[in-house]
Amino acid sequence: MIAANHLTYRYGTITALRDISFQAAPGEMIGLIGPNGSGKSTLLSCLAGLRVNFSGRITIGEKDISGYNSQALARVISVVFQDNYFPFDFTAYEIVAMGRSPFLKALQDETAYDQKIIEEAMRQSDCWQLKDRPITELSGGERQRVILSRALAQQPKVLLMDEPTNHLDLKHQRLILDTARKLSCQGGVLVIAVLHDLNLAASFCDRIILLHQGALAADDRPNEVLSESVLKSVYETDIDIVLHPRTKRPQILI
Repeated sequence: MIAANHLTYRYGTITALRDISFQAAPGEMIGLIGPNGSGKSTLLSCLAGLRVNFSGRITIGEKDISGYNSQALARVISVVFQDNYFPFDFTAYEIVAMGRSPFLKALQDETAYDQKIIEEAMRQSDCWQLKDRPITELSGGERQRVILSRALAQQPKVLLMDEPTNHLDLKHQRLILDTARKLSCQGGVLVIAVLHDLNLAASFCDRIILLHQGALAADDRPNEVLSESVLKSVYETDIDIVLHPRTKRPQILI
């Protein structure tokens, strides 16, 4: 579904990504981890088509990303970022409805079909009850669920998420990641999520990509990447790792 080949990105004299290559298939849920400044958000932005002045190549469905216009790309990829700025008091429903815009003509109103998709997306993210409230009056966690709903309303083939559990309580962390997991397992959606919480990455992801100083440090199953030898060298701190008693996946203790 997505392939990066020798992807390098620079901010002036700073190299944020160094020769990154990987492939990701439909139905995978991939955790993108690494220390602060390792290039995770930059990589996500490149995959989303938001940064274009990179060297190397990104293909989506065997087609170069440069061959997609913005509307065509939005029909394939949806993105959930950490920070979202809204200059106007749009309601939560209006924000989520924006996810249908790639499928509508200019100034076209949503159809009954679109409205059904919007409602389903908001119910999936537990924010239907917020539909009439201005986005500027919502808490950080409520906003995050609305933004996820907007991404779901796009019915993407690829869902990119940058810290999707930021600002969320335990219940809604589980809800959001369960929703993403269901999309990948049952809907065949490729999910790539930047996660700082390594235990969440271990619990929900099929595969983990670890970045370090802009380079690919590891790319494998959670039990292989989340090992003491790998993590200690990248995060430069002492950790203990135990296996979850039910799932047998690694859990990191500090």
